[in-house]
Amino acid sequence: QVVPIRRLSGAMDAFGKGEDLGAIQERGADEIRRAARAFERMKARIQRQVRRRTEMLAAISHDLRTPLSRMRIEVEMLGDSNDKDGLRQDIADMERMIQGYLDFARDQVTEPTKVVDVMALVRAVAETFRHDQVAVNSDIAGPLPLRLRPESMRRALGNIVANGLRHGMHCWIQISASTEAIAIIVDDDGPGIPDNQRGDIFRPFVRLDESRNAATGGVGLGLTIARDIALTHGGDIVVADAPQGGARFVLTLPR
Repeated sequence: QVVPIRRLSGAMDAFGKGEDLGAIQERGADEIRRAARAFERMKARIQRQVRRRTEMLAAISHDLRTPLSRMRIEVEMLGDSNDKDGLRQDIADMERMIQGYLDFARDQVTEPTKVVDVMALVRAVAETFRHDQVAVNSDIAGPLPLRLRPESMRRALGNIVANGLRHGMHCWIQISASTEAIAIIVDDDGPGIPDNQRGDIFRPFVRLDESRNAATGGVGLGLTIARDIALTHGGDIVVADAPQGGARFVLTLPR
């Protein structure tokens, strides 16, 4: 009776991390079989809801792009106007916001999980920024394999680093591992985040520094998407103080 319980537990844990091991074979006592059937029904409902959300976002994106295109044309026909640059920026922000969340939602549905070297993934993300902006440090000599969605995780880590560089000049990435989890720590030398605002930074469309314009401050979805990705992998992101005086983001992933 223990073997089918372990299989059911493993399937639940994998599904919670974004994997699908296929249908569970109903074996064991009647109570275990009923639990397996209930899990399969729950899994089907969740997958259906996620697909519908993605389809809805795709439809919204399509519907919004048409009026945005018209707005862009109308802005260009304004001639010389003090408001022209601001309107251009607003349109670009809306397009970037729509595309960013649509890409995230699509990856969550279509991207398969696979075993990836976390060390190589982190270094690849760091290389997308200027070499003097991001430093990667780790005491781990060999590869660090973990099953995850690589493109989604690159987006999550890239969003965290981009946020740090938006408010500071440099970022430092450290990697630590235990038998239970892998932690990716991103420090920056920005102004830091006050304790009473740390619960708000992962909320959609929240920008703590309202004085920043959209070109430098983003649209407020980067950290929301990053944490959603971490949560769908069974992990999380927390915020603390960095030794360099800025913010520290700790992305933890279970092994």
